[in-house]
Amino acid sequence: MKKYLAHICGHFQPLGYEELYAVLEAEDISYTIVEVNSQVVIFETADDP
Repeated sequence: MKKYLAHICGHFQPLGYEELYAVLEAEDISYTIVEVNSQVVIFETADDP
């Protein structure tokens, strides 16, 4: 099952946008980014269904 982590509007990138990715990398969280119509949705990837 994928866990929803964040939803970002591509037209308005809030402060802390870069920090979000830094935290994901620092915590060694495996994530998937899906972009649809300038909307970015980030899911935590997991092996279990």
